[in-house]
Amino acid sequence: MKRPLICATLTAKHRDQIPPLADMAIAQGADLLELRADYLSDYEGIDRSILSLGLPIILTLRRREEGGRFKGSEENRLNLLLGIAGKGFKYVDIELSTPSLLRIVDKLKDIGLDVIISYHNFNLTPSRGSMLSIVKRQIGAGADVCKLVTKARDVSDNLSCLGLFSEVGRAKLVCFAMGELGAPSRILSPLFGAPFTYASVSGGSVAAPGQLPVHSMRKIYELMGL
Repeated sequence: MKRPLICATLTAKHRDQIPPLADMAIAQGADLLELRADYLSDYEGIDRSILSLGLPIILTLRRREEGGRFKGSEENRLNLLLGIAGKGFKYVDIELSTPSLLRIVDKLKDIGLDVIISYHNFNLTPSRGSMLSIVKRQIGAGADVCKLVTKARDVSDNLSCLGLFSEVGRAKLVCFAMGELGAPSRILSPLFGAPFTYASVSGGSVAAPGQLPVHSMRKIYELMGL
């Protein structure tokens, strides 16, 4: 089986912190990076900060309703997202709940970006049927990658997330459950078909409940013979 890919989430508060944090992620075994731009205090010169990082980068400017830290209006968030998306990123993460989603997705694709359409549920893991319906909506909105993240309230929620991979056909899906109880789905999702999974950078802050450090996940994969 091919090596599971790990996306390291960068939670830098200032743009000059991005390169050293990215270097740490790469040293710990990351294969791609997610810049959580909603953590940043300033966006000027962001292209220079990511220019030489050497890995594919996901741009995420997360809205507060889905666990983000962006403090401006939704209009400002989307304008900013479109303004910086073309400055060296490979992917852009945009929430399924975003107003005018289809228009934003079209604009991002016109720039030449792959679009991750995401859904987060911080309370529970919905039924399999509900999750499949969400993925179909993501595909219908033009997702290149569907991201569906839930809250694990029971260990069986891991099975609900992992079982979804067998029902989505050829769609690229990232699906796992947050929280300590959801760790198995975070770790195992690439084995079920996820193009990558997410982890934190040791020495940086955790962007989601239950996020494991990159080096810990890489060690687990090594112990599994991956």
